[in-house]
Amino acid sequence: MPSVSEDAASSRGRIAALAGAGSGAVVDVIYLRAIFDQHTGLDSRVSFVAGFIALMALLALTAALRRDSASLAPRLLLLGASSGFLAIGVVGLWSIGFALIAAGLVTFSGTSPTSLPRVAALAAILSPIIALVAGLALTAY
Repeated sequence: MPSVSEDAASSRGRIAALAGAGSGAVVDVIYLRAIFDQHTGLDSRVSFVAGFIALMALLALTAALRRDSASLAPRLLLLGASSGFLAIGVVGLWSIGFALIAAGLVTFSGTSPTSLPRVAALAAILSPIIALVAGLALTAY
């Protein structure tokens, strides 16, 4: 049976994951709305960025909804979502970046990377960054 402090940490992580997922989804909708308002069309780069943001929100939501929130998988999902939000936030700094960085920081507040196995934490951090770099390179004009 989990202790009171473990329950509180789990609850904080769940709230941070939900807040990160929600804010990421809202930013994604705002981003797509801004693109459509510019009448520039939905090209491959825009589709990739919107899909990447949606994926990070989905990772955070999945971490929040897992019943075994104290296990390894949800914490790694949350760390990956945080890393992805922060990376895409830096890339999009001149438009929606600040909101995505905020989503990444909120999501990161629900993680405790020091309690994770190093290799797993490193993989969770680097995987979204590698996917982002590859996706941006493949959708270059």
